[in-house]
Amino acid sequence: MTPKSPIPWSFFAFRKLSIHPLLALLGMLILGSCGPADTASEGSAPSMPQVLRLLTWEDYIPPDVLAAFTAETGILIEYTSIENTEDLIGTLRAYGNRHDLVITDDSSISRIQSNQLLQPLDHSTIQGIENLEPRFLGTENDPDNQYSLPYLWGTTLVAYRNDRITDPEPSFELLFDEKLKGHVIMLDDMHESLAVPLLMGGHSINTTDETILRSAGEKLAQAVRSTNIRFASETQIREALASGDAWAALCYSGDAALVGDKHPEVSFFLPKEGMTMWLDVMAISREAANVEAAHEFITFMLRPDVAATTAHYFHFFTPNRSAKPLLVAKQVGDNAVVIPDQLLKKLEFFAKLTPMQNELISKIAGEIRNQARSNE
Repeated sequence: MTPKSPIPWSFFAFRKLSIHPLLALLGMLILGSCGPADTASEGSAPSMPQVLRLLTWEDYIPPDVLAAFTAETGILIEYTSIENTEDLIGTLRAYGNRHDLVITDDSSISRIQSNQLLQPLDHSTIQGIENLEPRFLGTENDPDNQYSLPYLWGTTLVAYRNDRITDPEPSFELLFDEKLKGHVIMLDDMHESLAVPLLMGGHSINTTDETILRSAGEKLAQAVRSTNIRFASETQIREALASGDAWAALCYSGDAALVGDKHPEVSFFLPKEGMTMWLDVMAISREAANVEAAHEFITFMLRPDVAATTAHYFHFFTPNRSAKPLLVAKQVGDNAVVIPDQLLKKLEFFAKLTPMQNELISKIAGEIRNQARSNE
């Protein structure tokens, strides 16, 4: 097979809409290529271009990647965004036949499939699986990768305003410093935020010990009372860091790097206690109308040049080992995308929750959120 040239590293604005304007234009050009001789032949009408319908978070695929896929295949992209897993499940239940390919988090795959909303992947039609690092394959949520394949992965870390905080120790302790009262924000995903006191105590984020979980919850609740910690979405955290409203924040690695690129006052570090890991994956809706195009898109995303473009754009990690040599030079050594070996050993994926964990964490989260609201 003739190697394809890498996608250019230039990027342009992408807005939430049904079909990207550039892709619509490409579709018109494709249709326009069927000239009068084609349309007049035996009175037949020109064939309509294929459409691949994507369902994922807003702006979660680089626009250059979408444009390149359409340019190579002639398949137009219809992009629908969701807010969270609940939104995705509800959308697939109600409108599963309107969506082909889904990108979501690995921790939700078993739950989504328990609702019979996905179909098995045909691995024989997908090229590039061998490019993926083995540690991102065969997760607890999809042991045989029957329904999903990796897309991007990342961690949580601590971002801070270097115009307010000078050379902090790389520790979660910064988030509990009372000198920062009123200027600390943590993720509204309580599993992520509760993982902080667990890691500080030297415990696994997946502990099933009720006493340890309650102790971690109390440490976080005490910090909310004494430091007025707030909880917010990743978008709100990015905005708060950029504006200076937040002086320290628990946030995702890619978000920290993106804000830091635009605002030199924002720095970040990898906490010495360890970090949580997340993995996002690609899957196909059970009622997908264009299954062939969905498989073709997965193959396209597994190409090293495309995977490198995607990781570079979002400042997230790629599970594609063949893509790493293609990452641009400015990313090399960037600790948003390169993790030292000693810290790699301290990274953990969230495991499936037991009923006890789910009930207890929900209760702890409710109490902490109520305390945070009372501080407003």
